[in-house]
Amino acid sequence: MVRLSNEGTVQLLGSLIYRIFKIQSYMTEFVPINVPKENCIYAIWHAHQLSVHSMKNNGCPLNVMISHSRDGKIVAKITKKWGLKVVRASSARLGCISGSKEFVENIQNGDSGAIMVDGPRGPKEVVKDGVVKLAKMAQKPIVPTYLYSPHKTLLTLPGWDGLRVPFFITKAVVIHGEPIYIDENASDEDIEQYRQKVQDSMEQLKEIAPQKFKEVFRFGIWKRKNF
Repeated sequence: MVRLSNEGTVQLLGSLIYRIFKIQSYMTEFVPINVPKENCIYAIWHAHQLSVHSMKNNGCPLNVMISHSRDGKIVAKITKKWGLKVVRASSARLGCISGSKEFVENIQNGDSGAIMVDGPRGPKEVVKDGVVKLAKMAQKPIVPTYLYSPHKTLLTLPGWDGLRVPFFITKAVVIHGEPIYIDENASDEDIEQYRQKVQDSMEQLKEIAPQKFKEVFRFGIWKRKNF
């Protein structure tokens, strides 16, 4: 059995997966829709984590919050190789004070952030309130985000989240919802209402995704590679 606690194994797997993704990037196009005009915190599903590759379009450095899980070690290595910032913490457990503090400070200083809001262990596609608490602390908006492609080349891997991974020629859209601002004086009851607002927005993006894809690719134009 492979032990991910072994640093050498983590480095090896991270480098191997990165090289595979690097080759795949020449055949992949993720087109962002409704790109935010200010730095923000992107809320994404755990299955859509590869959409972070389209989130550099607003010019802000991107911080990706990655859990302290065993799998998170490899994801962190790959993410760093792509030139993105990594913050090891958990949106579900703000007891990870050091990571949460670093993440919030980076957002306040002009960076953007990305959080898998149903991670690291699910339940699938259920927003946890950690993203709302972080946005309240940072006083920057949450931007719900959804990755979509009808093509079978955007594979769904086995696992609790159904991770979406491009294979061969793949076109997809990354749809951003309207920013959700959190009142700095929000109570615990307010936090739940905001969490539900993020949940509702994510579900609305899922509904409009097929039409948005048709609008972007209606002429079959290969616009740009940004994966």
